[in-house]
Amino acid sequence: MQEMLGGNNLIQVILYGHLLLEQALDIRIAQKLKQPEALDEARLSFAQKANLYIGLYDPDKDVAAQLRAFNVLRNRIAHRFVDVGETVLQTLILGKRQSTGAPNPLQVCKLVVGILLVFEFNAIKGALEPLLKQFAMGGETIH
Repeated sequence: MQEMLGGNNLIQVILYGHLLLEQALDIRIAQKLKQPEALDEARLSFAQKANLYIGLYDPDKDVAAQLRAFNVLRNRIAHRFVDVGETVLQTLILGKRQSTGAPNPLQVCKLVVGILLVFEFNAIKGALEPLLKQFAMGGETIH
């Protein structure tokens, strides 16, 4: 997570943030399942996991919109040649731009991922502790 928050490469922040969010979705969904290993076999997409999470946890509508928007953003930069900075602003701010000064796309992206991880997925309370330990050790994550 430190790499994402400290990085200056917008595409890297988007891809790494998407990975962290997906792992957080896996952890939270698995917590609601009687057989969490079934999640590994399901091979769900990020969009499917986000929708399942929304159905299971009923988050605030803005949280649900940001999760879906972050997936749209990742797919746009992964599959098309786009102005990444403008795409971040259009996708993640969700039409809520009110000031005349343009926000920094890198900061917007970091802010959205950080807010989702900390407040929605309880990263501070340890819900992501196994994930973050695996990243720190340089290994793959386990569910």
